[in-house]
Amino acid sequence: WSLEYRIIHAEGMPIWVWETGGGVWDADEQLIYTEGSIIDIQSLHDRIEAKTADLAYTASKTSDVLRSLRFLKILAMNAGIEAARAGPAGAGFAFLAHEMRALADRTEETATIISRGRKI
Repeated sequence: WSLEYRIIHAEGMPIWVWETGGGVWDADEQLIYTEGSIIDIQSLHDRIEAKTADLAYTASKTSDVLRSLRFLKILAMNAGIEAARAGPAGAGFAFLAHEMRALADRTEETATIISRGRKI
């Protein structure tokens, strides 16, 4: 057997432990006894909880970035429309709109990768 569970420590606090073991059998395949061990894995659970909290925070901030990027894309689209209306005089504005869109697309791609928990 192999399982994880919480117990109450002698000092009264709950801790996570991992228990593993198995049977000891005789030549006739009869169970003689069971043996195993219990290991304190509270520090592992503490690290997992801390990492989970960090990831939740990163995910919330990444969502904020993605929302901001949607607005940036709308601004870039509007800038492109205004540049088209201005004709040749809007060439610089058209370039700016193009660069804003490209930046938003690259940043959105990176933020999406981060939000899915993958490495860049």
